[in-house]
Amino acid sequence: VEIAAGSGRFAVERRQPGSPFRVRSPHGLVEVVGTVFTVEAQPAGTAVRVEHGRVRASRSDGQGVELAAGQRTELRPDRAPVAVSYTHLT
Repeated sequence: VEIAAGSGRFAVERRQPGSPFRVRSPHGLVEVVGTVFTVEAQPAGTAVRVEHGRVRASRSDGQGVELAAGQRTELRPDRAPVAVSYTHLT
């Protein structure tokens, strides 16, 4: 899946080894094997938020971070991605 701008929320079932689900944005790549997460591409960067499971979010240059449920990051060309906690309100 590719997101040039805007956001998408994904619920992905566990996948076979070697067949990951990927979401590409202008600022990087998010790869998942079974989770619920949100990717939002904006002009300055791409926000990634994980509700359940784990994902790896990487910038276009390969620098990345692993995110667990309740964590988020931003993929931006001017700073390294860092996992930070957030509060999910439902």
